[in-house]
Formats: sequence, structure tokens, C-alpha cells
Amino acid sequence: MNALDELLAKQRLAELVAAYSRAADRADERLLASLFHADAVCDSGVIRAEGKEFARRFVAWTREYAAALSHCACSSWFAVDGDHATGETYVLAMCRLHGHHGGGQSLVAGRYLDRFERRAGEWKFSSRRFVVDCEQPPGANAAEAMRPEEATRPLRGSFKPTDPV
Repeated sequence: MNALDELLAKQRLAELVAAYSRAADRADERLLASLFHADAVCDSGVIRAEGKEFARRFVAWTREYAAALSHCACSSWFAVDGDHATGETYVLAMCRLHGHHGGGQSLVAGRYLDRFERRAGEWKFSSRRFVVDCEQPPGANAAEAMRPEEATRPLRGSFKPTDPV
């Protein structure tokens, strides 16, 4: 892969990361689902599902519980190898719950561990996992709303060699 192709791929990956934040914060199910390949899996630490189902469930959760969401994607690192890439993006995620769910707020700092594939010339997520590094504990109502489904638990960040990276 030449330098220009690699640069263009990294730009497209950065745009995907930004589009995810926009789709999540605007509860835009269609945009969110469009960012994933059909067989991709997204694990937010609360919801784990294939892309389209993840988007449906995430937006349903957002409309039920959240008064506002804000995902601030910070620095990203990408490694491109032909039609495959990996990435790690730092993020601050803030949530304010609806008043009827206690109105609590939470702040989580973590990283997305991503795998991307270019299929038919288009880059999309093939896998996305969220790793929690730090969190401001939410109140009781927020904790109930944000509890992991079934046996899903958020990945926790740590130092080498036990970090999920």
C-alpha cells in the first residue's frame, strides 16, 4: 500500500469514528447501523450485538433513558494493512438521564478497540469494543439504567500485559 492510499484509508477511518459519535449522540439508528458491515459485532459494555441490532437496541435505550448523550472522540491510532485495519480511539462519554429515571449523570473515559474492513471499496466497522478506563460512578437510577445486559460486562483497561489491547 502506498503512502497516499494509507493516508486516504486513515482519513476514512477517522470519519467512521466521528460518524459513530454523531449517530450515537443524535440517536440516529439508520446512520449508526450503516457504519457496520452486516456481520460486524459492537460491544459497548452494556449492549453487545451485530451492527443493525446494536443500532436498534442502542437507540431504543437512548430514547427510554437519556436526556442527552455526548461522545467526545479524542486521539485515534490506526494501522492499515490492505483492506483490513485496526484502531484504538480514546473517548469521553457523558450521559444525562431523563428526570423520570432520576436525572443522574455519568462520565466514562475509555477506548474503542476497532477492526475495520474495506469491502467493495467501502470502509466500515467489522468489530467495535469499548474498554472502560475511568468512570464517575452514576447515581442509583443511572446505575440501574446502564447495567450490562445478561452476562455482558464492560472490558476494563489496565497496563501491559493485561490490557485488552
